[in-house]
Amino acid sequence: MDSANILSQTNLLDPTKIPREIVSELFESSMVAKVVHSKLVGFEFKDKTTITSAEVLSYLRAILLENRFFTFGSEKERFSSLISKTHRYLKGALSSY
Repeated sequence: MDSANILSQTNLLDPTKIPREIVSELFESSMVAKVVHSKLVGFEFKDKTTITSAEVLSYLRAILLENRFFTFGSEKERFSSLISKTHRYLKGALSSY
């Protein structure tokens, strides 16, 4: 994952096939950022309409780091499932992956 900037230069082959869970988490984080940044004077936030390869790769990195923490139960299973889904998607949809 250290070469994520090189991997992200390639576009996703089919962004419409990103797993629904991943899409919802990426759009949710965008909305949270909108709320946080809307308090800044002169900052206009644009709503997210697309997902890039860089965002999916950074999401994978984030859940890998999160999964390192000492967690148990459903959250550990959920992160493991998300890692698998993201990896499978990138393997088929990002030629440089």
